[in-house]
Amino acid sequence: MDSKRVFTTGEIADLLHCHQTTVIDWAKKGFVKSYRTPGGHRRIERESLLAFLHNHKMPVPVELEPKPKSAAQPTLLEHRRPKTAK
Repeated sequence: MDSKRVFTTGEIADLLHCHQTTVIDWAKKGFVKSYRTPGGHRRIERESLLAFLHNHKMPVPVELEPKPKSAAQPTLLEHRRPKTAK
């Protein structure tokens, strides 16, 4: 989920181990910035979620923490067999 930029209220509830209606209440009260899809579903951007967690001194789930570049971009090493004399 490190690369995911937009979350549903259900996804956030799963990440934070709370009920989906709690996340919806936070959005209704303006604690976390959200927007609605044309179908009326709420979406919360990653940056808004992280700001909410920091503002309320809540722990950031491991799934939301950025991965180190070395882990995200592995380096491929080419292995060549030594030439054998014929």
